[in-house]
Amino acid sequence: MRYNDIVLTVRSLKKSFGPVDALVEGDLTLERGKITALVGNNGAGKTTLIKCITGALRPDYGYISIRGKATPSLTLAEARRRGVATVYQDLALVDVLDVASNIWLGMEPSRWGIVDREAMRHRSIELLKRFAIDLPSVATPVSDLSGGQRQAVALARAIAQEGDILILDEPTSAMGIVERSHIVDTVKKLREDGQAILYISHDMEQVLETADEVVIMRNGRTVACIPADELDPLSLAGRISGAIS
Repeated sequence: MRYNDIVLTVRSLKKSFGPVDALVEGDLTLERGKITALVGNNGAGKTTLIKCITGALRPDYGYISIRGKATPSLTLAEARRRGVATVYQDLALVDVLDVASNIWLGMEPSRWGIVDREAMRHRSIELLKRFAIDLPSVATPVSDLSGGQRQAVALARAIAQEGDILILDEPTSAMGIVERSHIVDTVKKLREDGQAILYISHDMEQVLETADEVVIMRNGRTVACIPADELDPLSLAGRISGAIS
């Protein structure tokens, strides 16, 4: 691993909510061209760690470093400006808007101060085509899409931000087998393009199929980082539960 391959480093992050220690010792390193899976039982600290990285929460202690520039915390706008794109589990789509409007929400191309809807439509088609994302039309309201198609729109929106750090929170949870396979293929293409990807999932088989390495959290702590090819679903489940140290 070369130093310039590292795009994000998280060290000793802590976050409490009153008497509850949600994050005790959060550590993470993301590299260009690598998919890192983040796993752990509910309450392990995964969501709190992600929210600190994306600027949704301010950690109480520790630091986050993006491309060598360290900070104790980020805002949502700062994280996005510094190249962190996120697909949240709830997708955060606007149902009354069409596909193109959702992809470019907050990033709309404009001409003379007016949203250029034709450019937005054209860029949406090109983006979806590039990653072979199949949708009825970029003019389709998001409310008319299936769960898997909505997930694809959320992923397309994250790709459109052109950051080099992509966080995917349960990216295939609403999908059937075919759609799930297609999203995994898209994520692997992004890895080939040099993106650093953090992949959060409870599907152990999919984690091991997709990721290069697996970061395990338990009781608010990062307890291990293991190459995926050294694990199988049973041993990974044992490490998550603490049955295997």
